[in-house]
Amino acid sequence: MSYISKAEFIRKIGKVAGLSDMDNAPEAALNCGWIEAQDIRDADADISRYEAARITHLFLLKEKLKKDIPDISKARILRDLYDCRVCVNHVAQVFLRGLIGPREIPGVTKGSFLIFDGRDRLKEEEAGYLLEKLRELCGETHNEVP
Repeated sequence: MSYISKAEFIRKIGKVAGLSDMDNAPEAALNCGWIEAQDIRDADADISRYEAARITHLFLLKEKLKKDIPDISKARILRDLYDCRVCVNHVAQVFLRGLIGPREIPGVTKGSFLIFDGRDRLKEEEAGYLLEKLRELCGETHNEVP
């Protein structure tokens, strides 16, 4: 199983944002407010699902000016939604938009016990799906993100 680093994730979202200088994508993203200084400091580390949710949500708010889904109650299907109080809205917004899906707990009845599993690392396949859906949401389906 392979994972994606914060730097690579930021670079790929930067392409969706239309940033032309990908070498400076983290600094540009920081100036736009959709990443935090800590994301640059440990940019080579694998990105967690919580971090991907935060960055994606802030990107939608600040770069694409997408409004939040006002009623996040449907996200309560995620049993661990409130495990990280500061992450709740980030997780709910990306989950309800279908950008990051839930995970099932092995050995528990399929579909009845879903979690976000935010502390786990984002898999490359999940990042690819998220970026494809993000391009669709932003009306940029013609751009390929390698």
